[in-house]
Amino acid sequence: MKDHERTKVVSTLFAAMMIALIINIILLNILVDQNLARTDRIVNIFNFYDRMKINSGKEITFIGSSQIAGDINSFIIEDYLKDHNTSISIYNIGYSADTPLRRLTELTQITEIKPTAVFIGLTYYGLNDTSFSISPDSLALVSDKIKLDPYSKSLFEKKDLDLIEMSPLYQEFYNRKFILPSFKYLLFGKSTSEVENISNFKVPQDFAENLTPDLLRIRLDNSRDTLDKYVVSKNDNSQKKALNYTVSRLIAEGIPVFIINMPLSPMLSEKITRDTRNNYHNALNKTTAIYYDFESRYPISCFSDLTHLNSEGKYRLSKDMAMIIEERVLAHDI
Repeated sequence: MKDHERTKVVSTLFAAMMIALIINIILLNILVDQNLARTDRIVNIFNFYDRMKINSGKEITFIGSSQIAGDINSFIIEDYLKDHNTSISIYNIGYSADTPLRRLTELTQITEIKPTAVFIGLTYYGLNDTSFSISPDSLALVSDKIKLDPYSKSLFEKKDLDLIEMSPLYQEFYNRKFILPSFKYLLFGKSTSEVENISNFKVPQDFAENLTPDLLRIRLDNSRDTLDKYVVSKNDNSQKKALNYTVSRLIAEGIPVFIINMPLSPMLSEKITRDTRNNYHNALNKTTAIYYDFESRYPISCFSDLTHLNSEGKYRLSKDMAMIIEERVLAHDI
């Protein structure tokens, strides 16, 4: 091959590589980033913290799993407090399948925005010995924002720390998996309600299945896996340590903490063993946080499935939370 032909080939290859790189940058930094900002809850949670650092005022945050995300209606709480001559912002930053260990990745951000109080929604699943699996996306997508101290790091498995501590270059590579979903979103989009459920921290998310009691009974009787997730042992596992550490850090920052043992359908609640219940409440007592036991507070008519409330149940729970806020937070009786 002659020199000018070789030069032409090299130039063509270089130009192709540059074009591919530019396209990749455009796809990742425009298409994917914008899509994740509209469709990913965890990305929006960390964006929420960034905004609140600048615009923080008087607010209360609710954290926890889908039982918080789907069952706490911030508007109901705010309206109740306004009717009682109090104005405060309520934010529901629940996240599906959340656990104390996963939420530990946000602890620094929560302390930085210094909310008036933090409510932690919890149930047996959150302190289960096997509930350590964390969605890789919930770590990788925000790895550049996660700040863990040495003790917090010690509670995570190596595979999780590898995601949390990934380099910016590898994060770019990781995010390539979202290019195709981003194109699909661009072409077909999502409904306004779906987008609000992800990015609006006042609108409850919708997790309810609306199954009949008979179908729920069949599911419960034929699912050993469901019941196994609601067993709490005496073991001092990473979830319990993460919960204790979260509460102690928040209290040390002067932030009152309230733990809510979240409502369960009577069908599921009756399956909880005495040992599990004792181990669970012993773990909560060790946190030094104020906690309320709402497990059996509402009848089966308030539930849409085994763990999520229907519209009546959501209204009653949100109103109960408003009354606690009025009596224990805003009256400074803590």
